[in-house]
Parts: sequence; C-alpha cells; structure tokens
Amino acid sequence: MVAIPENKPLQKNVAEVSFERGFHFCTHGGRYTGISAVSLADLAEILKTIDDAAITFHLERNDFQKWATDILLDEELAWKIDKLNVEDTDTRKKLIDIVRSHLNLSSNITAL
Repeated sequence: MVAIPENKPLQKNVAEVSFERGFHFCTHGGRYTGISAVSLADLAEILKTIDDAAITFHLERNDFQKWATDILLDEELAWKIDKLNVEDTDTRKKLIDIVRSHLNLSSNITAL
C-alpha cells in the first residue's frame, strides 16, 4: 500500500515521459504486449482496450502505483489506484475513472 505522509506536499508535475520510462503493458509471466503508455492520457486510452489479464497482472504487482510514484512523481495518483480491489468486476472502469479524473485535476505539468 502506498502511504502519503500528511505533511508532505503532493507532486503532480510530469505530463509525458520517454518511451523507455513509459508504462509497458505485460500479461502474466511478464510477456510484453507491445503496448506502452508515455502519459496519463495514453494510459487512460489504452486501459479501454487492453486485455484484462494485463490490468490484473499490473494491479497485483502494484505496477501502476510504482509508475505513478517513481516515474510520474505523483503519489496522490498512486494512492488512489492503491485503493482499488483487483477482485471487483468493474476494476477496469474504476481505474479509467481514477486516471481521467486525475488528469482533469492535474496542474503544473512539465515534460521530462
């Protein structure tokens, strides 16, 4: 679980990253799907159609949270994603909603 200290300011300042630092979707066993996101906007679009197995694989490993924290420098987004339950039947929709609403709230964005 991602913990956000109460007194720590939240960072939301990366709009797009290089391909190398992008989110690379895999399925169980770490098999790369050939699909990558380099921004939250990309992620929201890809999540609409990516195989359920890839979403489950990454949620179980906390990969979305790690990417949000380590690459996008966005602990608030990681915290929101961390609240998702992988067992829910509408996990995809909830994840898309989190990313989209976060995109609408983001400000002070700069590219790496």
